[in-house]
Amino acid sequence: MNVTLTDKVSIKKARAKDLPYIYSLYQEEIPTSSWTLEDFHEFSTQKYNDIFSITLGKVCVGFIMLTSIIPESDLINIAIQKPLQNIGIGGKAIQELFTLLQKRGVANIYLEVRKSSQALNFYVSHGFQITAYRKKYYADNEDAVLMERQLV
Repeated sequence: MNVTLTDKVSIKKARAKDLPYIYSLYQEEIPTSSWTLEDFHEFSTQKYNDIFSITLGKVCVGFIMLTSIIPESDLINIAIQKPLQNIGIGGKAIQELFTLLQKRGVANIYLEVRKSSQALNFYVSHGFQITAYRKKYYADNEDAVLMERQLV
């Protein structure tokens, strides 16, 4: 990988040719998921869905998936390549996402995350607040944490 940490972090709408790589990142992040590459292609073509590439310089290092029906968005997933996690790339990408969503007229963004996930702290540090819990939500009986962030 030919990137440096001084390269600019940006997000852009993923193209069909980006999806196989993004799907491979997704499989690393959630190896037990039943989603297929075809599911990613279908998701990306639906009216209210977006998949964004997170780039460092010109290299894709992660992705964001969301569904938006103005004035709300649901963050489905955000992931960064494992070697590049916890160094600020995800934080810069999510801030760009907030700016983009505000321009689109989104007032609130919602998500759910496993109670044990490291991502919970990431979301709290980026302004999300816990709104509720879904007890034993996941197949392994782990609780889901519901979160919200106001953008306006």
